[in-house]
Amino acid sequence: MIAEVTRFVSEISVCLYRFVKYPPSIIAYAGMLIAMERVDEVSLPIWQRHQIFSIMASGAKLDHTSPEVIEAVNDLQVSLETNITLKDLMDTIGAQCHDGYSKMRSNEYVSNGGTNSPRAVIGGRRI
Repeated sequence: MIAEVTRFVSEISVCLYRFVKYPPSIIAYAGMLIAMERVDEVSLPIWQRHQIFSIMASGAKLDHTSPEVIEAVNDLQVSLETNITLKDLMDTIGAQCHDGYSKMRSNEYVSNGGTNSPRAVIGGRRI
């Protein structure tokens, strides 16, 4: 789910000139942080979030508390909130997380061709 939202945010940011000032790695990490904000602590516990932060800090040399990352997250959230497609996507993700979407086995997602992708939304409902 985090990968899907990150991909979606990255695709949207490519279309908006205001994001050319950010390196692609910052946009991708900001998209990941936006996605992680929507996942509840049962589905993505704090310790796993800290592992992600640690891996990103050591592997990609990115820190979730750096001013550039925070600025990118804020800019993306402001820009994407006006995009009804992302609003529907984020509402759907929120509903899925609270309704147990995250407990779905990963092989179910793969076996049905990805129809449980959070990108497959229409009017705030998964199709």
